[in-house]
Amino acid sequence: MNSALHLLADSPYGNMIAKLFTDALPEWEHTFFVCSKGPLRYPITSTRKVHSGSPKRLTELTNESLQVIVSNGVPLNSAYHQSLPDNPAKVWVLWGFEVYANRRFRSISDGTSTFTMPGTSDLYRAKRDQSRLRRMASFARQLLASTRPSHLKDAIEQFDHCVMLFREEYDMLQELIGFSKLPLTQTAGVPLDSLIGEGILTAEDTPQGRPNNILLGNSASPTCNHVEAIERIQRIGLPAGGKVIVPLSYGDKRYGEAVSQLLAKHLPNRHVALTDFMPIDKYNDVLGSCPIVLMNHLRQQAVGNILASIYRGAIVYLNRTPVYLGLKRMGIDVRLVDDLKSREQITERLETSQVLKHREILEEHVGRQSVTAAYRKLFDCI
Repeated sequence: MNSALHLLADSPYGNMIAKLFTDALPEWEHTFFVCSKGPLRYPITSTRKVHSGSPKRLTELTNESLQVIVSNGVPLNSAYHQSLPDNPAKVWVLWGFEVYANRRFRSISDGTSTFTMPGTSDLYRAKRDQSRLRRMASFARQLLASTRPSHLKDAIEQFDHCVMLFREEYDMLQELIGFSKLPLTQTAGVPLDSLIGEGILTAEDTPQGRPNNILLGNSASPTCNHVEAIERIQRIGLPAGGKVIVPLSYGDKRYGEAVSQLLAKHLPNRHVALTDFMPIDKYNDVLGSCPIVLMNHLRQQAVGNILASIYRGAIVYLNRTPVYLGLKRMGIDVRLVDDLKSREQITERLETSQVLKHREILEEHVGRQSVTAAYRKLFDCI
């Protein structure tokens, strides 16, 4: 039996990633290693073949029968990658957080040097969670060290294949880093049904008749640039019955509290701050109540929320990031945040024919069959 070793970060996405590979390639023997020396914050429960520990422990798990090592979200220049043997084929699957700690990886058309806009930066510096900041300091230093362009080229070129959802990200990274040995073997992401639940929406489930709600951001993270987005919404004005729905259940708690206070000041009784975790089905119901989505990020972020919202018929406003460019290339009618200027745009709804077209495009690129086929094709060429 062919065997694969998967490296994972200790993140909330571990179980989803493990299930993705075991479902797509059931004939392979999969072993998962979480790159963490301490107790896991997010244990992997979807499979029993899970290990964690130091780079030395990882080395002990490698053997001559191993065909492929897959890295999922682990900092590229970490000691874990440096301890890997040369022989097995190595695959880098870009999830984003292993790269975008570096300020160079911003919106490819934006001239700023940070992922946060001025007003949001001021709010974050004033209200950030100092205890959380200290806990993250060593991890941030590791990420920043591993994402300096001088280090990234060598770190990236140790891999034989890479997988990214948007080839625009590959092009951006290649332009910034200048690597040449790593081919973009497949474009693939997370299966759509992992984002929207098992139920397939019907043609009648479209945004017509939904309230004038706006989904703003995806977390209590300053990279959502809440301040500038709230100011834009306040300037435009909400239509009758409309509310701003703001997910704040994970991220920086104090920053999230500051955003809640800002909403109460500028949009009193016209907002809902989601500060508690909720089951995926209930969260999807929230997404379904928002026919307008405003994601004010300057980098790749909230891809799951964006794809799920598009599938449900929302009009999504983004900045000019690789996500925006990739979706436009696919044929999705995504729009620029700077073009959201009037209250009438918040009341706009896509026609049913356009919603169904978007669903067909998403099924083609991130439907379970297409994602499974992409990973199977990748493993077949190893």
